Amino acid sequence: MKNLFQMFALACVVALLVGCNQIKPRLDVDLLSTTDAAAASLLRNSQGVSPDATLLVASFVSVDNLMRSSTFGRVSAELFSSALSRRGYSLVEVKLRDELFIQQRGGEFMLSRNLQNISETHQVQSVVLGTYAVGIDYVYVTVKMVNAQNSNVQGAWQYRIPRTDEMRSLLPAREPR
Repeated sequence: MKNLFQMFALACVVALLVGCNQIKPRLDVDLLSTTDAAAASLLRNSQGVSPDATLLVASFVSVDNLMRSSTFGRVSAELFSSALSRRGYSLVEVKLRDELFIQQRGGEFMLSRNLQNISETHQVQSVVLGTYAVGIDYVYVTVKMVNAQNSNVQGAWQYRIPRTDEMRSLLPAREPR
């Protein structure tokens, strides 16, 4: 009887260890290098952007609420600005709090009037705009280089970031749709 109890206890421990092995591994995310690589890819895939161009990077916004940014959206814009600056691009530093960066009309996104005015005032050639969507396991990011004068997309890139505890801390609580 004692051996039967020991075998049962051993089977429970083995089952517990096998069950623990099924837990998803924690993915470490280096947001700095991920964003730097995305900025390099955006530049490689953008046409008509001269190396001596002046750029403006707007805060990234959720595809579910284009009117507001988040900590993740603001940090992403700062990291993109840093990556572009290190590559020799001139940047206009503009902090617009809770302002509409892009407008949606009939399914199309365009620069807001405010952002167009700022671009003209500072002689900005292109604007970097980003949107993100929060999924269960990943945050999906799309970034575009947009001509400040005519709103034509000059280039785009997309990437995804694992939704770790660190990423969750940068994202807003889910909003009802």
